[in-house]
Amino acid sequence: MNDTRFYANTSIMRRMNIEHYFENPRAQFWGLQLLGWAGWGITFYVGATIWGVPPGWELYLLLITTIGMVLSLGMRVVYKLTWELSPDRRVLIALVTSYVAAAAWMMSRSQIYPRFFPGEAEKHMVLEGFWDHFFYSMKGTSTTWMVMLCWTGLYFGIKYYRLLQEERQRGLRSETMAHEAQLKMLRYQLNPHFLFNTLNAISTLILDKQNNLANTMVTRLSHFLRYSL
Repeated sequence: MNDTRFYANTSIMRRMNIEHYFENPRAQFWGLQLLGWAGWGITFYVGATIWGVPPGWELYLLLITTIGMVLSLGMRVVYKLTWELSPDRRVLIALVTSYVAAAAWMMSRSQIYPRFFPGEAEKHMVLEGFWDHFFYSMKGTSTTWMVMLCWTGLYFGIKYYRLLQEERQRGLRSETMAHEAQLKMLRYQLNPHFLFNTLNAISTLILDKQNNLANTMVTRLSHFLRYSL
């Protein structure tokens, strides 16, 4: 019996924690942020292992995934600052911001890769100086831009979904308050009706010389009014 109660309480607490998580925008954002970038890293790693990866690839992948996540946080700041603009401007800003973040991400990868794998880098590319890395990054930015665009789409989609849910909750709260107001109005209408009937009944008892019963009713009515009012 105790075990059943323990498991029941544990299940209730777990359900409450899950509900609290979904009600907390900050916790929800960080959970989805870490889960999404971890999924990208795993997918990228699986795809790379098909062609073979050099030793130390895991550390390199962790580093570029972290850089991509940090850049997406910068994109989030830009989107929050421009949230009040018109939709067409927000779309333009989202395209430009995601492209700049994608270019910066690709640029950092072209700088980091030769330092991790100098032998592999010489086989695939010969880059000297900043501008060589810059133009090489521009050529490969299309793939990273798609990643940043996907992140942007998910960010705005979840943001609008949360706003829609909040609007629905406000509507439900408004309906609940309206129903409560109606119930209070009915209660205020019923109380005088009950009071008048009781006073008429007491008056009738007095006229019929049933003073003891009338006194009892007055006493009980006074107790009722004391507790209710």
